[in-house]
Amino acid sequence: MKSKQILIGLVCMVFLWTNIASASLLNGIVAYWSFDSDFTADNGGAAFDFTAVNGATAGVSDGKFGGASSFTRSIGQYAYTAESVLTQGIDFSYSVWYKCTTANLPTYSTYQILQTAVSTTIPVTGDTGYSVNVALRDQNKVEQLYAGTRYADGSNGNYFVTQGAGSTDWHNLVVTRDTGGGVGGRNRMSIYVDGVLVHTADYWGSVAAVESLVIGGQAAGLNTFDGLVDDLAFWNRVITSDEIAQVQTSAIPEPTTLGLLVLGGMALLRRRNH
Repeated sequence: MKSKQILIGLVCMVFLWTNIASASLLNGIVAYWSFDSDFTADNGGAAFDFTAVNGATAGVSDGKFGGASSFTRSIGQYAYTAESVLTQGIDFSYSVWYKCTTANLPTYSTYQILQTAVSTTIPVTGDTGYSVNVALRDQNKVEQLYAGTRYADGSNGNYFVTQGAGSTDWHNLVVTRDTGGGVGGRNRMSIYVDGVLVHTADYWGSVAAVESLVIGGQAAGLNTFDGLVDDLAFWNRVITSDEIAQVQTSAIPEPTTLGLLVLGGMALLRRRNH
């Protein structure tokens, strides 16, 4: 009986430790969308709720974690929120899961996953600049992930990651910006694909101010995506390598859900001790 109690206690401790570790992902989170049922923000408040365009949907099955948002390129579906997810001059991170349903992108085409705009009006007219830019692009029959940022001075910091034949699988992208964390006090941008660091770049410029966020298309309503987007989050800090590893294996916890899980685990442990 005593061995059984010890085993139950260990299971409870692992349960608690896992959920407490996951709680660190809530530190500094600006906005988070699980897309499990709709385009409502799970963290950050109603101002971050997405508005669907041309029938884009959320809560569809086959998400990476639960439901996902879905976009069909042929009818120009996308969604947007006219709320700032980034602040100029500070650290930030963002993570997104995506799955393209087009096996072979047309030559020189762009399938936009995320893009921000320096405007509260979507679709924007003309090029207003952006700080977040994530897309799949075909470069002469070589499919690449195109990710990065445009700085306030107008220069680009985008980077191509050769992706190849796995486009129709789920992939995760994490981008972090460490203010002053680069060589000589420059800002450092780091790009992770499926949890692996693939690129770093140091630069002096600050990201442009951000007034809105578009998923499934460009801010101008063009180059829409064909596929699913899931578990999207923005932080006002650089998330750690351990947290990036957590993102690869589980959904970011919602504050109320996490609290209930931890309280439940503590209650179970207390009951077993008595």
